[in-house]
This record gives sequence, structure tokens and C-alpha cells, in this order.
Amino acid sequence: MSKNIYTADIITKSIQNADVFIKCLDKYSYIEDILKDKHFKARYVEEKFDYLDLKMFGTKLHTLTLPMVCFCDIPLNKLSDHIEWYGDYGMSTGFQTL
Repeated sequence: MSKNIYTADIITKSIQNADVFIKCLDKYSYIEDILKDKHFKARYVEEKFDYLDLKMFGTKLHTLTLPMVCFCDIPLNKLSDHIEWYGDYGMSTGFQTL
């Protein structure tokens, strides 16, 4: 019989984070697609990780391209820099939804 070592039934409000996931987009049509298709589409993002000194088949890996769906949890009053980089449109969802 397995035992749960820790369970959290209470979600504490954070002063630092928005307590929601926010998805910023640069086109309104992306929001329409998400709502119509009922899912978030992954986009391929190149991640650099030279600092890990990883090798595959004897060759050092510098980057890896991965499918990702990105969200942020930045407080709404601090979103302006993020919006400038990722787009003026956005949608949010509670932590439990994802």
C-alpha cells in the first residue's frame, strides 16, 4: 500500500505571481484558433544549453529544437515588457485547468 507523503488541498495566494497562467500572442487569429480547436498548439522553439556540456554519439550538443506551449505567471501590472516581446493579445487560465 503506497502512502502520500504530502498533499496540498489549499492553494495560497502569491504576492509575486499572477495565480493564473497567461498566454500572450501576437495575432488575434491565434486566440480564435485555440478556442475553435479547443487546444493550445505547440510551436517549435530552439533551446541553447551549451552550459550542460551534453554529448550525443560523441558530438557536443549546443541546441535542441523542442515543441512547446509557453505560459507565464507574471502579475498583470508587470506584463508590459512581456507583451511587447510576445504580443498584444492574451488569454489566461487558472493553474488547475492545465
